[in-house]
Amino acid sequence: DYFQSLISNCASKWRPVVGHEGHYEVSSDGDVRSIARRVKKIGSKNGRFIPQKNRSARVGTNGYKMVTIVVNGKCKTGTIHRFVAGAHIGPIADGMCIDHVNGCRTDNRLSNLRVVTQRQNVRNKVTTNGPHGHRGIYLAKRTGRCWRADIQIDGKTKYLGSFVSKEEAISAGTRRIRAVVV
Repeated sequence: DYFQSLISNCASKWRPVVGHEGHYEVSSDGDVRSIARRVKKIGSKNGRFIPQKNRSARVGTNGYKMVTIVVNGKCKTGTIHRFVAGAHIGPIADGMCIDHVNGCRTDNRLSNLRVVTQRQNVRNKVTTNGPHGHRGIYLAKRTGRCWRADIQIDGKTKYLGSFVSKEEAISAGTRRIRAVVV
């Protein structure tokens, strides 16, 4: 009895994909499957049986896992984190985003998703460093002798200045980021 409760607590919770109830389900672990059903077919009494099947996901060019579902002969490709959030969290209010807490866009477990504002989502964004090892730090194109620093806040680039050394530019960028985030 104890072990059965442990297994049921660890098992994924499956819920219908919003807008595609009766056709597809999504788990709290980020898996999508079609539901076994019988589809009417012209010229057939019983129709065609469609078995339950896990849908294979692919990673899109934006880094998010995506899956294609088919309803009434029409294909729809959607991101799995949106399906998980819609089914397990509920409707997402206007102006809100779904954030991957650990920054990994392919980790669509319910425990890794949260609803945040666009601003919070951008602040949590995992970014790659620029060509000089730090985001927003550049060697000036014209002269190649001084370093520039800039940051982006709410989609707008804020110029922080030109600096003699790379370290000064990094320091200025870091101070500004700390001032904005706190």
